[in-house]
Amino acid sequence: MSGPEHAALRKPKRKPETGTQTLLDSSEYHVGILKDKRGDLYLWLLSHLIRKAFLRLLKPEKNALMLDDVFCLPYPFSPLLGRRDELRQAIEEEGGFDEWRALDHAMQQHAPRHVWADYYKFERGDSITYDRIWTIFVPGERLVAADNLGNPQIMIFERQETTFTVTARSSAKVHTLSVWNVAWRTHDSSDGFVKVFYKVVVPSFTGSCAINALPIYPLRFLESEQKQIDLEKTLSARGRQWQLLIPTKMTSWVCKGAVISANDDGEQERDWEQRMLDSRVLLTQSHNAQEMLSYRGIGKVTSQTYEPLDGFEPFTDDIASLCPSTVRCILVNTQKVYVIGVESLREVRWDENIFTNQLVLKQNKKELLRGLVGNYLEKDFQKMGDFISHKGRGLIIVLHGPPGTGKTFAAESLAEFFHRPLLALSIGDLIADSRRLEDRLERLFNWCKEWGAILLLDEADVVLEARSIEDVRRNGIVSVFLRKLDYFEGIMFLTTNRIGTIDPAFMSRIQISISMDKLNVSERRAVWENFLKDERLGLSGERRSILKKELDGMAKLDLNGRQIRNTFNIAQSFAHSRNGTKFMTIEDLTEAAEQALGFQEFFKAENEKAKNAARSVWSSNA
Repeated sequence: MSGPEHAALRKPKRKPETGTQTLLDSSEYHVGILKDKRGDLYLWLLSHLIRKAFLRLLKPEKNALMLDDVFCLPYPFSPLLGRRDELRQAIEEEGGFDEWRALDHAMQQHAPRHVWADYYKFERGDSITYDRIWTIFVPGERLVAADNLGNPQIMIFERQETTFTVTARSSAKVHTLSVWNVAWRTHDSSDGFVKVFYKVVVPSFTGSCAINALPIYPLRFLESEQKQIDLEKTLSARGRQWQLLIPTKMTSWVCKGAVISANDDGEQERDWEQRMLDSRVLLTQSHNAQEMLSYRGIGKVTSQTYEPLDGFEPFTDDIASLCPSTVRCILVNTQKVYVIGVESLREVRWDENIFTNQLVLKQNKKELLRGLVGNYLEKDFQKMGDFISHKGRGLIIVLHGPPGTGKTFAAESLAEFFHRPLLALSIGDLIADSRRLEDRLERLFNWCKEWGAILLLDEADVVLEARSIEDVRRNGIVSVFLRKLDYFEGIMFLTTNRIGTIDPAFMSRIQISISMDKLNVSERRAVWENFLKDERLGLSGERRSILKKELDGMAKLDLNGRQIRNTFNIAQSFAHSRNGTKFMTIEDLTEAAEQALGFQEFFKAENEKAKNAARSVWSSNA
């Protein structure tokens, strides 16, 4: 089915092949009515004065309606809907009486009455029915919608079409809008800012609806002109922030706000959920092409195409306001993908002091770690590698020693010192699905290369331990890990409590192994003092000084670093249950430490009982 409104606002891809034409006021060529070979009518606004009035009144994008050097409006000329008096005044104010007569005559002869009549115009606060919704959209004007996080998004309206969904009992209209905004696209040949064109379907409704309550509507129908100005200003600022985020190769940020879960490809999950996040995230170009836009009340967009963002330099406020409201990110802690609002991102505050002053480690080992990592990260550092291309170019470091000696903390503090994101995960998590192990390693290693991230594989005993004939499944996993490790390009830390059981095949792949020895008394005291300085305890200066005097005695207790941390957490709970954390006493710390020591003794006794009955986690009966 078709009709006048179905063709509304279709912008011709090329100049129509003229069948017949009528040039009104042919001596000046103010207005032209052309009919192509298919019988479709086009209104050509040739007069400079009319075009000037048109631009001032409707404010379309400068090139939105241009064909060659003139404006072209396809039938039924809906951009002029209800604007007769306004256009007349604008044209005649410039002395264009002849031009006005030409335009008025053309519209009287060829336009539907409801397009040119005064009684059919809309204002802020008006309502509209779904049948007439097509009449409010003007090519080149700005529309506003909200993403699934509730953030406003502006886009430019191009054209629309009306189709019908037909069933055995009824038929229903479907209004589809063609719009565009700005995106960043990573392409094989080039990267850059582009216009992304897509289609959105305006959901049907019964009765009438306030125009500014629609899921997508022209910006001019916002509650007030001031709100419109404020919104455009806000979105311009947001767009400039987005502009700075995207082109960089690697970005590490803090996200504080609402996020939406997405799948590994960055697409919002069908049953997505919104949650609050306060954590570090990573952004990447490959996750920020606008491949899967989705808007509240509208759903996913379709039919996306791209064009270069030509003719828009420098990056103006108008273009900035068209930039996306969201980006896709990867949560550092879990490597899960989320969609987040641009305004939720904050700069990371790296804390070099953690490595310099809070990592308790012999100075020669600390200098060795800093030198190895620092040299590898230098741009001019020659990574020799293997004779085979891209093989053996990673820096693989094993940190070994008893629990609680700072192995994990050493990797974390180095990442802080060198301002690098740290991707930390347990080998147990990595091999939970051994069938996908190779794919997961491939993705993880690629992320490290792309972002310059440091990779920490904690509790790596299961892959470092020597293989045996009985553990066929583990042998397969170790083989995959060894093969992928050969081509890893980046910095990897592996931690283990059992260096003596390492598989010989790993020896040649590890650049250096560093022992993290059991803490002595002076080192334990340094750990106690570091935790005591933590501002999160909420201790007053006086209270901190009182507790500091007792640290010599606390340092004699045989506790590792993790147990000391847990002691502070428990003591904080004891103090808070009475009068608040600022009243923490040495009795609180002592009681918490005694509980830690008691559990340690109990664990040792139970572990001795279980030694002879212990089974490998790789046993088929486990």
